[in-house]
Amino acid sequence: MNIYKLLSPAILLLLTTQINSLDIHVSATNKTTGVPLKYADKVTILKLSETMQSVSEKTDTVLPAVFKGLPPMENAPYMVQINHKGVNYNKVIPPITAENSLDIKIDVYDTTYQFTPDIKMETFIEIYYYTGVLATDITHHITNTGRLTFTERGSQNGILTYISKNGKNLEAQATLETLHSTSNIKTLKLHPQPLPDKPGYYLLDQPVKPGEKYYQTRAHYKYEGDPLEIVFENIYPLNAKPTVILHAKEMKIQWKENPAWNTTAVFNENLGAEVFQIPNQPGKFTLVISGGIPEQGSANTASESSKPVEVLSPVNKYVKAAGLAIFSAMLIGFFMYISSRPVWLQIIQSKNKSRLEFELSHLKNLNIAPDVKAKKEKKIREKIESLNKLFKT
Repeated sequence: MNIYKLLSPAILLLLTTQINSLDIHVSATNKTTGVPLKYADKVTILKLSETMQSVSEKTDTVLPAVFKGLPPMENAPYMVQINHKGVNYNKVIPPITAENSLDIKIDVYDTTYQFTPDIKMETFIEIYYYTGVLATDITHHITNTGRLTFTERGSQNGILTYISKNGKNLEAQATLETLHSTSNIKTLKLHPQPLPDKPGYYLLDQPVKPGEKYYQTRAHYKYEGDPLEIVFENIYPLNAKPTVILHAKEMKIQWKENPAWNTTAVFNENLGAEVFQIPNQPGKFTLVISGGIPEQGSANTASESSKPVEVLSPVNKYVKAAGLAIFSAMLIGFFMYISSRPVWLQIIQSKNKSRLEFELSHLKNLNIAPDVKAKKEKKIREKIESLNKLFKT
């Protein structure tokens, strides 16, 4: 008699589960001190599908931490997450069927609440004009060359940005990881969190780990061409003058606090937009915007985003670090002649791709004529496809 006929379905299921189960051993190195990490505040195994789902976790645990008998990953990858001094450090494990035991090593860093000289920051302000609505994209490019992760104090686990009081429909994104590697760098959609005791200030809930990182925040303002004052603030020290990029034609900008400053924008052929810079100084400054030729249609300012922080699925939504097209646009022709694709080249290409993805997502919220929307969407997709070809070379 066949032995399997004598076994109940429940026992067979148990045996099958034991054979296909996965064991994960997690260890970490403190890159600030250069020694293995002995304890972790928390170690979590997460399943990445459309959202993050906790599979197993250990709190205040000794390292290495051992997770036995985990469900197989199947089509969705796992992400191992270590919380060290209030900051999460992650490593994604692609779906694997051949191995039943994995050793995962993660680098972590000690945390600082001071914006140290090791952190270099640049700011770019892009201005768009649709009928009835002006949109600003504020991009912070940060390079942390030190061995400490910077984050705001206490529960403010990220960096701050300032949005003028009349800004609406805020949305943001940031890089999830900052490591310079040949693997894809995922981005994170953020919901800017207002600070109750500081009107106009918002937390972007992603700390600045060592490496390169981008944050981008968009805001909408009611605008019909009449003078509009928008307040910006350099909260953190900058290493270069803030750059303003005007995508609307015939738009005028004046620096309110210093009207004598020459804000005449110069057309940049690579960007297809006019560009100017203002002095690098801490604190708030006001730009008075007037005129301009709007793109056809109007932005949808009625709906407010209520989505929580959501990780883009690594299975079908791989994207790279967020950022501006200003760097890649000027060098894209040169990149096509490079076959080795070094890491610096991949990073610069990824900035342009992520910027286009961000614009494509925003296009869906615009109340414009279907034929106009279709043409704009086609152009953006053609540019993305062009970059995809570069990624494959």
